[in-house]
Amino acid sequence: MPHNKRIYTKDDLTIGSLIKDLNNGDIGLLVERYNILYDTEFEVWIWDIYWTGANITLKGMNSPYTESGLLGLLNSGRMMIVEGPQHGTQ
Repeated sequence: MPHNKRIYTKDDLTIGSLIKDLNNGDIGLLVERYNILYDTEFEVWIWDIYWTGANITLKGMNSPYTESGLLGLLNSGRMMIVEGPQHGTQ
C-alpha cells in the first residue's frame, strides 16, 4: 500500500456525504446510521445509502451497508467520498 494512500475511518462517514462507486460511477448519499443490534451489548453499525446512477434499479436505490464493509470498500479503492459536510469537495 502506498504511504500516501488515504485511509478512511468511521469519523469520515457522515449523514449527507456523497460516495462514488469507482467501478460503475454510481453516486450514493449516506442517509442514516444505526446499530442493528440495538438490544444487545454488541454493536454492528449500518449505513443506509440512497443510490443514483445508470446502473441502479428501484430495488437497489436504498441499500444498507455495514460500516466495516463500507470502510473496506473505501479503503480498497473501490469507492471514494466525493463530498460531505465535513469533507467539502474532494
